[in-house]
Amino acid sequence: MAGGATFDAEKLLAWCGDKGFAVHLVELFLNQISTTLQSVLERLDAGDTAGVGLLAHRLKGAAGQLSADSIATVAHAMMESACTGDVAHERRLLEELRAEVASFVAAASLAFNHSYKVPLPTTRRGAVAHTCC
Repeated sequence: MAGGATFDAEKLLAWCGDKGFAVHLVELFLNQISTTLQSVLERLDAGDTAGVGLLAHRLKGAAGQLSADSIATVAHAMMESACTGDVAHERRLLEELRAEVASFVAAASLAFNHSYKVPLPTTRRGAVAHTCC
């Protein structure tokens, strides 16, 4: 489902103009993404697909700014799916989003020679997955 590059470090560096700033932006994004994905899971558990849509919209924008196109693509699909109220499909997209975040972490770590980590929630109620990457 995901389209676009996992992460375009050169594009982010060109936008930031400074590697240290780019590294910092990725850290800020990853610090927030775990909370955002946990909130998505909680909204899904509550059957609140409208809330999922709002969270996905925020994630799409943040990912787009960081040149994390595959995350932005899945977040966009999640926004559109939220309108249907199909919680099962939203859960599948959340799983795909988790995989794209893991790929992003690996790509950003390699591009910036920096060890990024992010705890990712699972799609099971109340469970949290191991720390990724």
